[in-house]
Amino acid sequence: MGAFVLALSGCTGLIGGRGGEPDSTDEPAGDVLGSPDFRRLSPIEVEQTLDDILVELGIAGAADDLLLAPPDVRYSFSNTADSGNFGTTQIDSIMTWAESVSALVVADAPAVLGCTPTPAWDECVSDFAARLGRLTYRRPLATDELATFQAVYEGAMEQPEQPTDGVRAVVELAFQSPNYWYLSNETRPGSRRLTSHAIAGRLSYFFWGTMPDAALRDAAESDELSTPEQVRAQAERLLDDPRAEVVITRFHREWLHVDSATSLSKNATIYPTFDGALAADMDREFDMFVGRAVSHGSVPDLLAGRETFVNTRMEALFGITASSSGPDDWVQRPLDDRAGILGRPLFLANTAGQGESSLVHRGVAVIEKYLCTKLEPPADIADEIVPIPPDATSGKMVGVQDRASKAKCSACHDTIDPIGISFEVFDAIGAYRQSYPDGVEIDPSGQLEVGIVPQAVSYASSTELVTALASRPQAQTCYASRWVEWSTGHRPSADAMREVERLAEHGPASIRALLLEIAASPLLTHREDF
Repeated sequence: MGAFVLALSGCTGLIGGRGGEPDSTDEPAGDVLGSPDFRRLSPIEVEQTLDDILVELGIAGAADDLLLAPPDVRYSFSNTADSGNFGTTQIDSIMTWAESVSALVVADAPAVLGCTPTPAWDECVSDFAARLGRLTYRRPLATDELATFQAVYEGAMEQPEQPTDGVRAVVELAFQSPNYWYLSNETRPGSRRLTSHAIAGRLSYFFWGTMPDAALRDAAESDELSTPEQVRAQAERLLDDPRAEVVITRFHREWLHVDSATSLSKNATIYPTFDGALAADMDREFDMFVGRAVSHGSVPDLLAGRETFVNTRMEALFGITASSSGPDDWVQRPLDDRAGILGRPLFLANTAGQGESSLVHRGVAVIEKYLCTKLEPPADIADEIVPIPPDATSGKMVGVQDRASKAKCSACHDTIDPIGISFEVFDAIGAYRQSYPDGVEIDPSGQLEVGIVPQAVSYASSTELVTALASRPQAQTCYASRWVEWSTGHRPSADAMREVERLAEHGPASIRALLLEIAASPLLTHREDF
């Protein structure tokens, strides 16, 4: 059925219009800001959207899993163009998945449609197609689009194997369409400002990771997303909803490229306390730390805050006196030996092997994730590398010295390694230590030289390092820019970065206010032409 649908639909065209004249009165002042084509839905967003559509249609059950290769989120997010393109295998998977969706819909077609489908394209089927299109395309169908649905339906019903083949063809067309998989960039006539329907989609996926709800769809239908004040009001509503908490957690995990601790493997001899329960607690501690910083704190609080939440297991991991009454009693505690989101055991366990920490991975994370500075290895660097066992303890310092002695290696590692060494006081599950298992003491002090940062930073520990960086515009701008990338699906252009810098350096003090500023700004509400 999927190939038949694609053949009839043609899969033609781009999402949205190309915009208007540059002298429109509906333009942001100064440089051109906005979002370029196109923001793709991640596999998680695709499936969450489907779940919500099924609820809207009154359908119980679930479609088959969407078998797509995991997006590459090392340098981007799962919803960005940089995370990978669709190839033949992925398209085949999408077609198979869409067929499973259509089977769900027609399992009780009369209940879903409100009628028994016939070979003719009648008012009942047309109404269903229009309703489905509004949900999957996140806007009303245009006349020619509804005509395409009709052609697909009638083609499938010429020689049907089942009386519901036409309905299945319509459903498969909707869920295979680029209009489902990509957010619209359609603009108002003569303007770079997005339509209310396009803005509704961007807001909903920014904060909820799924399609607009009825209230947001109604606001778009009434064109009540045409001013920054209207957009901000809806953004506040979405951000206050518990659904936003899930997306906030996902953003920070993808930003730092950390997996759930329950998926990690650690050496049971070295770390006998690391089990499923502790792993789940590490996940929760990370999420609670992030949630508090986003809802009640500032960017420096997220990047260098000392307060976190602990239960009895996390108290033991942190090596602090007991104040929690048990594994389900989470209490807020200050910590002296670590700071910020990079001090969370979940991050530290992800940047480690089964038995020992990885100073290179931790150093790179500070440079690329914290400061948004991309490291480019010199050509033929592999010829110089001396292999170091992955779980080497103090012996890894041999590798540090070797890299420092070679020009190609030292070009990056003279910056990476000192930063990474400052985090060596945390073992492979994020517990604090002062020496390696072989007894060699760890000296976490160092200096971050001018180049990666505009001014040198001297530090006695990773806590001092991240605290110093957190107060600087570079780290705050980097964090803000990643939220812009998350919301638009692309890294900000040079023009957009100037607006990001303004928001980060002179804008709101809280992360919540920062997100609302981004949502109501041209960075999200306008399209940027290349």
